[in-house]
Amino acid sequence: MIYDAINHFNLYSGLNENFADVQSFLLSDLLQLSCGTHSINNTGTFAIISEYETMDRSEKKPEFHKKFIDIQIVLSGKECLGYANLASCTILSFDKEKDFGLAQGDLLYMSLLPNTFAILFPHEAHMPQIHYNAIKTFTKKVVIKVPHNLDSNRL
Repeated sequence: MIYDAINHFNLYSGLNENFADVQSFLLSDLLQLSCGTHSINNTGTFAIISEYETMDRSEKKPEFHKKFIDIQIVLSGKECLGYANLASCTILSFDKEKDFGLAQGDLLYMSLLPNTFAILFPHEAHMPQIHYNAIKTFTKKVVIKVPHNLDSNRL
């Protein structure tokens, strides 16, 4: 997991061949984008814009993906994000079609605020959309899904 200020995103461009396209996308006025899916490039990188009220930790389970790296960016509002190495979790389920799994385990929590981002890799479980300081908050967020070139059968 990588956590940093959005103006440092360029430091990570070498991690994936699609990150340069992500960096260009981040230069657009993301707050003006409508909720839904937005294509970033023709290699399968896309963004999902959503709005929601954060939830209590007890209402969520950690999730994971095998095909995509998640880049999570709060555009307005704030939330906590839990994360853990997937190897330390119990896998509860995985839907290969949706590339979405649920896990259970002890998480570390961090604040996800505007102008920050978190990069979560397939070996990391994560639980987004959690109350910040135990307060329900209306949040607008972009999650960028970036295909990765790791062998997903190993995960």
